[in-house]
Amino acid sequence: MMEWGKWIYYENDFVLDIFVEIGMGQMDHYENDFEVDMLKVTADYYSRKASNWILENSCPDYMLKKVQHELLFVYATQLLEKEHSGCHALLRDDKHVTAEGTALVKQAEDAASNKKALKEAFEVFCNKGVGGSSSAELLATFCDNILKKGGSEKLSDEAIEETLEKVVKLLAYISDKDLFAEFYRKKLA
Repeated sequence: MMEWGKWIYYENDFVLDIFVEIGMGQMDHYENDFEVDMLKVTADYYSRKASNWILENSCPDYMLKKVQHELLFVYATQLLEKEHSGCHALLRDDKHVTAEGTALVKQAEDAASNKKALKEAFEVFCNKGVGGSSSAELLATFCDNILKKGGSEKLSDEAIEETLEKVVKLLAYISDKDLFAEFYRKKLA
């Protein structure tokens, strides 16, 4: 028997393409030369995986893996061969794959769009003036207060450093960084 191991898992599409090219009249080659060994290697693989899963996973996670195996893997051939199951139509027309792929792309686009919109809204918020003072001036005053006095809470050196790191992140959203630098320079003088 040939060592199929990992090669089957990563290259099975390629192998199946070869058997498709050979032609459906040669199905006995597929069954004898590929399927028997693949099923044995797959069973051995999942037997090893199950022994690890039982140790590493919670009961619900392990049961989910077991149920997926029993409901899908064990009956996959039967589902594919069943005349009115709809599997052939889904696979033939690529409807399932196309629908899932489209949904994933839309989800990624929506997430990117929402992230951009959230960033833009946060920038608008950060650049609003308060009581006649700009955000840049207020941020420079805050930094000056932290550095000179350790804040109103007399912060430790580590806490001051953490706070200033957060200010640097916040400064990325301030539109007038030059104004901040000018206020900050005056405060330090």
